[in-house]
Amino acid sequence: MDSALPSPSSKIQKLVKGEDKGEDKDIISKLPDSIFLYILSFLPTKDAVRTSILSTKWRYLWTGMSNFDFNDDLSYKKTKEKNIELGTCLLKLVDRVLLHDSAHIQKLRLSFDMPVGLIRPYLWVKFAVMRNVQELDLSLPVNKTFILHPSLFTSKSLTKLQLFMDCILKVPSSICFSALKMLHISVTFLDDQSCQQLFSGCPVLQELVLYSCVYKNIKSVIISIPTLRRLTIYECPSAPDDFLNCEIKIYAKNLISLSCQTYLTVDLSFCNLSSLVDAFVDVINWNDKLQAAHRALKLLAGIQGVKSLRISNETLFCVSYEENIRAHLPTFHNLTQLEVYVEPSADLGEYTDETLMDILQKTPSLESLDIPEGLNPRTCLVGEDWILNSVSHCLRSCLKEFSISNFNGEVAEIELLKYLSKNATILERMRIYSSETFEADLKKQEEINNQLQILREGLASCIIEFL
Repeated sequence: MDSALPSPSSKIQKLVKGEDKGEDKDIISKLPDSIFLYILSFLPTKDAVRTSILSTKWRYLWTGMSNFDFNDDLSYKKTKEKNIELGTCLLKLVDRVLLHDSAHIQKLRLSFDMPVGLIRPYLWVKFAVMRNVQELDLSLPVNKTFILHPSLFTSKSLTKLQLFMDCILKVPSSICFSALKMLHISVTFLDDQSCQQLFSGCPVLQELVLYSCVYKNIKSVIISIPTLRRLTIYECPSAPDDFLNCEIKIYAKNLISLSCQTYLTVDLSFCNLSSLVDAFVDVINWNDKLQAAHRALKLLAGIQGVKSLRISNETLFCVSYEENIRAHLPTFHNLTQLEVYVEPSADLGEYTDETLMDILQKTPSLESLDIPEGLNPRTCLVGEDWILNSVSHCLRSCLKEFSISNFNGEVAEIELLKYLSKNATILERMRIYSSETFEADLKKQEEINNQLQILREGLASCIIEFL
C-alpha cells in the first residue's frame, strides 16, 4: 500500500475531530433526522423519550418515531405517591404523542394496569387510526362495557390487532378490517350478533387467537373465515366450571395449524378443516364426565383430516368416559404423526391413558408414535386385559418410529415394548428415553435390547436406542 495515502483509521479520527478540510467540528448533528430516528427505533420508548434532554435538536425528535410501546413499567416506583405522579405523566405523554403529532404509526402498544378511564382510550384509538396505525396492541384494565372508536373497525391500514381487556366489547354495526391479517382477542362478547359481526368483518384474516374469552352471553355463533391459516383457542384455568349452553362452530377450509386448550365450557366444533396439517388438543373437565366426553369427541371429529396430532393425556382420559368409545372415535385417515403430551407440571409417574390403544385402531396411516410414559400396569399386561391382545392396522403396515419417555424398566413398560417389537412389522427405530434412575443401569438396558431384538427375528431390522 502507498505510504503517502492516509490510513482509514487516521481519516476517521480527523473527521471526528473536525480536522479534515471542509468539515465542521460537529459532524453528528449534521446527520439527517432519518438516521437519528433509525437509531431511536432500537431503543425502548422510555429511553427514546429521555433523549429529548440531550439538546434542542433532540427535544422533539422522538415524536417522529413510528413505533411506540407505552406500559406501566415506566411508572413503577417504591412509593404510591410517586407511582401516581409518574403514571399521570405517562398518560399525558401518550396524549401528546397521539393527539397532537402527525407522523404515521407502524406499531403502537398501550398496556396499562393502572386506571385509564374510558375517554382516553377512545380518543387514543381514534387518532392512532388517523395516523394509519398498522399494528395495535390494547391491554387495558377496563371492566365495563366498552366502545372502541368506530373508525378502528373500518381501518384500511391495520394488519394486526390485539385486544386484551377485561370488559364486555361492544362493536359497531359496520365492520370491515380490509387489511387485518392477525387478530388476538381476550374480551367478553356482548351477544351473538356482535360476535358474528366481528369475525365476519375480517375478509383477509390469516391468524386468530381467542385467549380466555368469555362466552356467557353467547348462544350460537358460526365463525366462517375462509382465509384463516392459524387458529389458537385457549381457556385459562379460571374459566367457569359449569357447561354453558353455548355452541360455536368454526369453518376454515384453508386452516393449516390449530391449537386448542379448553375446559369444554362451550360446545365447540370444527367444520370443513380440509387443509389441516398439524393440531394440538388439550381438553380438561372434572365435572360431568359423560357430557365432557361427548364434547371432546365432537371436537376430535372436526379435525379427523389432520396429518400431525399432539394430544394431551388429559384428553385421552376425558374421552375414555364415553361408552363403547371405539364406535364413537373418528377415523384419522391422514394422520401420520401422533404425540401424547403431558404437562411439565404433571407427576412423572402419570401413565399414558390406555385410550391410546383405541385411537391406534383409528389411525390406519400412522408412521410415528411418541408417548410420555408406559401404560398402566393394572390394565395393560397381556393376559389380564384385551389392551395388548389387539393389533391395529397401523402396527402391521405403516408404523416406522416409536418413542417413549421417562422409561423406568418396569414390567408393564417392557411388555409394551415387546408388544411393539413383535407386532410393528416395519418398525425402523425405537427411541427409549430413560429416567434418571434407569439410565445408569447399562446391564438392564442391554438385557432389554436383546429381548426385543429376538422378537424382531424375521421382521424388518429396527434400531433400538436408549437415550
